[in-house]
This record gives sequence, C-alpha cells and structure tokens, in this order.
Amino acid sequence: MPVEVYCSAEPEVLWDRFEGRRQAGARHAGHVGFEDREMFLADLLTRPHGPVELGGSLITLDTTHRSPDATDVAEQIRTVVREVSS
Repeated sequence: MPVEVYCSAEPEVLWDRFEGRRQAGARHAGHVGFEDREMFLADLLTRPHGPVELGGSLITLDTTHRSPDATDVAEQIRTVVREVSS
C-alpha cells in the first residue's frame, strides 16, 4: 500500500522559493517561464494542486514556515505503515 507525502505552502512562499532558486541559478531546467510573480501566482490558481491520491495513506505537511524534518517524516511514514500492517 502506498504512503503519499504531500507538501504544500502559501503561494507567496512558493514564489519566494522559486524566485530564490532562479536568482541563484539553481532552478530546474524543466521549469521554464514564470519569470513574473503575477504569472506564477495566477498559474497556481488555475491549475489543480494537491495530493495525487494514490489510494493509500496520506501525510500532509504545510511547509510555509519551515522545511519538514526528514527524520520526523520518516517516523510518520513508519507509524502509518505499522498501523496499516497491524
């Protein structure tokens, strides 16, 4: 059974992160366009975003104020797997 980890953040935070990567030259080459903040934010509103809904368990993380701790996320996954397995 799949365990999906869905991370989200407020649109302005997503823009700041995206723009920061662009300015640093660290933006993924596949992410063309969106040089403009308004275009980026408008695109977020027009395209559906959310969990993929794989049919298993879902862990939702709001990363607006901080990045998730990998150890914490791994423990959440282990907990879900134990619950499903028992």
